[in-house]
Amino acid sequence: MLAPILQNQNIDEPFVANTTENKQDVIEQTKTAPVTYTQQQTCPPGQYDEDSDEIIVCKPASPDCTLIAPRADLRGCDLSGTIFDNANLISVNFIGANLTGATFRNSTLVSVFLINADLTDAILTDANLKYALLKDADLSGAILTDANLSYAQMANIKLSHADLSGANLYVASLLDADLNNANLSGTDLSFADLTGASLNGTFANPPCIGSPICDSLPKPKI
Repeated sequence: MLAPILQNQNIDEPFVANTTENKQDVIEQTKTAPVTYTQQQTCPPGQYDEDSDEIIVCKPASPDCTLIAPRADLRGCDLSGTIFDNANLISVNFIGANLTGATFRNSTLVSVFLINADLTDAILTDANLKYALLKDADLSGAILTDANLSYAQMANIKLSHADLSGANLYVASLLDADLNNANLSGTDLSFADLTGASLNGTFANPPCIGSPICDSLPKPKI
């Protein structure tokens, strides 16, 4: 089956994703915790209820996995193999989504939510993931050549065998990250937090910059 193609996504009006006000709006829009009501109350439109002994629990309606747009709710969607090249995906909620083998070449993913998402073997060449939330995401084998991951939150991320050559990880948080066998050639790690990161088999040629680990990484001939 041919992969869906979602290129050159447009928005009707500009959206500045890195302001405190807009970030808070996005966080509020993407909360998924159930809301509890008494039996006398009804659930908001577009939601469903589950009866229990004394309460009704209203949960967000299932996301529309075909609606691809900035700030869209795509949590838990199976979008494996989808082509998102050149798409505008600012602040999209991809939490827990299956994005294995998806392509995001030159896509705008500023402030995107990719917590616990599966991006195994995904291609993100030249993608802009500034301020992205990637905690517990799996990017094993992913290609992130020249990607912008500055200020990204990447604790416990899996990046084993990933290609991060030329990527910008300025001030990125990589706490306890799995970087085993990753390619960090020319990667900017200035002020990045690599506390607890695993670097077995990680290499860089030319060397990465901005971090003490760059002096210790092997420089194999390529």
